[in-house]
Amino acid sequence: MNGLKHVRPGGGFVPNFPLTLTTKVNGQDEHPMYKYLKSLCKSVYKKLYHPILYDPVYTEDVKWNYEKFLIGPDGIPIYRYAQTVDPATDAQFLADVKEELAKLKGHTHGPSSAPSAHVPVVG
Repeated sequence: MNGLKHVRPGGGFVPNFPLTLTTKVNGQDEHPMYKYLKSLCKSVYKKLYHPILYDPVYTEDVKWNYEKFLIGPDGIPIYRYAQTVDPATDAQFLADVKEELAKLKGHTHGPSSAPSAHVPVVG
């Protein structure tokens, strides 16, 4: 937190509130937002990893840190991406964002298309 004094917003800013909290993304105590996201976007991986340190376990669980969800302006998740996808350089991710932004510019309203998962191309 001391780094905030020297970067944005800078000027010696010191927050008097917690900036982050640990959030459960899977299991009995999963955050409702993740339950919602996972219910609409299928997992990019079908393999379960062991050991599993929570219960219950579902195939749609977040498998690893840095999984990403692209959420439309209506709050509906559109795509789910693997942790290996780099948002700054991944061609599919960038194309998806560009497509969704174009929809906004075209003033298309209504629910997003059916959510899906993008599996990264390896090799």
